[in-house]
Amino acid sequence: MSSSSPRVLVTRPVQPAAELVAKLQQQGVQARSLPLFRIEPVDFELPSTKPDRVVFVSANAVACSIEILQPLLQQWQTKLFAIGPATAVALQSAGLQVQLPGGGFRSEELLQHCGDELQQGHTWVVCGTEGREQIQNWLTERGAAVDSLYCYRRQPLEGAAEALGQLADNWQPDYISLMSGDTLELFDCALTQAGLESWRDIALLVPSPRVLSRARQLEYCNLLLLEDASEATLLQFLSGLPRG
Repeated sequence: MSSSSPRVLVTRPVQPAAELVAKLQQQGVQARSLPLFRIEPVDFELPSTKPDRVVFVSANAVACSIEILQPLLQQWQTKLFAIGPATAVALQSAGLQVQLPGGGFRSEELLQHCGDELQQGHTWVVCGTEGREQIQNWLTERGAAVDSLYCYRRQPLEGAAEALGQLADNWQPDYISLMSGDTLELFDCALTQAGLESWRDIALLVPSPRVLSRARQLEYCNLLLLEDASEATLLQFLSGLPRG
């Protein structure tokens, strides 16, 4: 592998990170992983009101709820919305038809293009316990009926700062890939604890304007906004970088 190949730090959970690192290395990218949290399923109760539609906010939401929800959704023929292409693929792999927000894959696009429909009837939002609840808050402010099904949580991993410090002893990335606002907060905490303030100058790859804005507040100086948080978008960006 050429010494001028781009160096990328991946901050996804353990298994997705390992798979993504392998794909990046096949493309000639020097990739390392720093998992910051793990996904833990949590028990959830079904609301008493049958939904007119269900919004899945992530592939993790699908994985941690589909065993319970799949037979009901197929029986009801409920309209399903996916936030993110990986979420859509997970639903389709479960044999379910899915609607995608027009113009993009983020919550913002869903509200922009489907907001009028979402305000009608009853919506379930399947999500994690630490989500920012943009969709729920938007609907609630407009008097719409919405229930949140919290089916997983992000459990921070211990030793992230130590692992980052050890990594920095002999390697420094050109790019740091962050998939969410929660990931940014955990990474910033590890960075501060490890005493690596100079890494704030490294290019951060962020998935949304909201995460970009928060990164600026945390005084990161080199920010690149990707189309979304998907693996495909990251691979496409890195494949377009010049090689020495």
